[in-house]
Amino acid sequence: CNLLIKMAKELGREEFVPELQQESDHLFKVINEKLWDEKNGFYYDFDLPHRISTEDFPKIEAEIKRLIELDEPFERRVVDAEEARKLLAGQKYKLERLEDVVNDGAEITMYSVGDYVELCRGPHVARSSEIGVVKLVRVSGSYYRGDEKNKMLQRVYGIIARDQADQCLIQHRVDRGRH
Repeated sequence: CNLLIKMAKELGREEFVPELQQESDHLFKVINEKLWDEKNGFYYDFDLPHRISTEDFPKIEAEIKRLIELDEPFERRVVDAEEARKLLAGQKYKLERLEDVVNDGAEITMYSVGDYVELCRGPHVARSSEIGVVKLVRVSGSYYRGDEKNKMLQRVYGIIARDQADQCLIQHRVDRGRH
């Protein structure tokens, strides 16, 4: 059982964990264009020319907060492979992931918030305002698909919480677990 789910259970908030993790991840992608770090909450891998550092976190977190406050709906759409390819045009990593989904014969679902569209299984909360607090905690390197022959990407980790009090508790437990 992952640490975040354990903490949510202890806080009596486990019903929010899957949706909160998904939405935090999506909003983080909106600003920078996989999920589920078993210890800290969520992560996202980036292939950017800019080297992300912890100095960037306050600016990114402020933008995430702004997007949460917009209270936009998360909308789910089932699409065929052709439509998904059009929606993901120019995004090589996402197009490669789409081909995995197609080859597996799985349903292709796209989620959107505002004008951002993402290939994703879900689930999601109904609106961005239901997310709560997102805190970025560290950045590291990660080979694409975990293969050292592939390109090194930047991985940014974060935690999510229902409110600031929960975020402080989770952060304390995460920090304590590192020592």
